[in-house]
Amino acid sequence: MTRTPSNPSQQAISPKPYKLVSLPSQPPNRQRPAGQDRFRQDRLSGKMSLRLTVQTNTVVASGAIALGIDVLGLNKNSPNLIKTAVRRDRRLIIPGSSFKGVVRSAYEAITQSCLCKVTSQAKKQNWIPDNYQECQINQSNNKVCPACQVFGAMNWQGLIRFTDAICETTKFRVKFIPSLYQPQPEPFNQITKQKQLNSEYFSNYGKVRGRKFYYHALQAIDSGNRGIETQQAGIQYTFTTDLYFMNLSSAEIGTLLIVLGQDTPKHPIALKVGSGKPIGMGTMTVEVTAIEQPTNICDRYLSFQPEANQLTGEELAIFKRDAIKQAHETKLVQPEQLRQLSEVLKYPTNRQAPEGMY
Repeated sequence: MTRTPSNPSQQAISPKPYKLVSLPSQPPNRQRPAGQDRFRQDRLSGKMSLRLTVQTNTVVASGAIALGIDVLGLNKNSPNLIKTAVRRDRRLIIPGSSFKGVVRSAYEAITQSCLCKVTSQAKKQNWIPDNYQECQINQSNNKVCPACQVFGAMNWQGLIRFTDAICETTKFRVKFIPSLYQPQPEPFNQITKQKQLNSEYFSNYGKVRGRKFYYHALQAIDSGNRGIETQQAGIQYTFTTDLYFMNLSSAEIGTLLIVLGQDTPKHPIALKVGSGKPIGMGTMTVEVTAIEQPTNICDRYLSFQPEANQLTGEELAIFKRDAIKQAHETKLVQPEQLRQLSEVLKYPTNRQAPEGMY
């Protein structure tokens, strides 16, 4: 829900701002991950430079509340309290771990991957379909699903990492956002006076139907002077970050590029980052500005200034095209799940965010 109206029965119910991407027909394809003990010549290692552009107002909350005068300075119109965003050196940032989680969610959805980082309630209620339990490497098991091979799992660090995304300006905006409420997978039935599973989320067998993603919207809902004042990144603000990768296959690189919206015009995906997703906030498009690969791994560690093979322009375009082709041809990407995810995350869009109950 986005708001609690004074009389819900008199307010029209808006279309849902989200959709579930179904689970693949085949269970997670678990394999032994590539190790980190050495650089493998048959795999790719390097750095991908990214520029993120804010398309609808975005906030990654720090969890702290500050006095308006401390955030905005001596301004008689300063609000009493502001919910602050994550900042460093006066610039808004998106922590690398937060952005990694956003990318991982989409990567999981289009590959034969487990349902990772589910709530304790989901585990307790046995909502996870058979064979979709979270991967874990231990003495009796050394195989993980495609997403866990790249992003990590219990007792497995993974093969990529993101640096913190830093805003290219010191500016920010302070605006209200309406109060948001957690989903209700077990709504209370007023007739039976008991909780029952929501059929939108669960199958007849009591298992989750898929992964939940929010649609993009033309613009985020501005609630005027009702709700919580938050520190936000405005439209067209840009952030830069780096993605470091080690021992990835070309298909895995290609799948990352698809998730980052590089498989255009077939799959023009944008990502949803931070708070306020139901009301249209957090839409960000991604541009890959360069990919750097060492010309020789051994030489890289024999000099303080090793030569790097940086791909830009046409060379970068060819690299991306070939990697994305590998992702499709090797069947790492599931066509039906990619179609569903693209339908939800396609951008630009003409959709309007719901202003009332949904």
